[in-house]
Amino acid sequence: MKFCTNCGNELIDDAVVCPKCGSIAGRIKTVGDSRSKAWAIISFLFPVLGLILYLVWRDDRPLRSSSILKGFRAGFIVMLIPIVVCLLLLIISYIGMLITTPSNIHGF
Repeated sequence: MKFCTNCGNELIDDAVVCPKCGSIAGRIKTVGDSRSKAWAIISFLFPVLGLILYLVWRDDRPLRSSSILKGFRAGFIVMLIPIVVCLLLLIISYIGMLITTPSNIHGF
């Protein structure tokens, strides 16, 4: 359910303009859409869920979906850091093994 932000008239979901005052669709606000720290925290803890919620709500609830997107980005970065560190350590240990292992194994 939508309401016109100019006059408060109730509008149908597909309304382009308010029939009462003529306000354009950009000035129409969706009821129940607000920034939410709770959804941001949930999408931080569960980034995949955050991405799904963002994709579902980005058109209907733009304010809430922007909070979810911020939580998703932060959660994804925090999740990605240990993976990158582990890969770097693996590469460094492999290079160290190549350096310390004798290349000529003929019994000398």
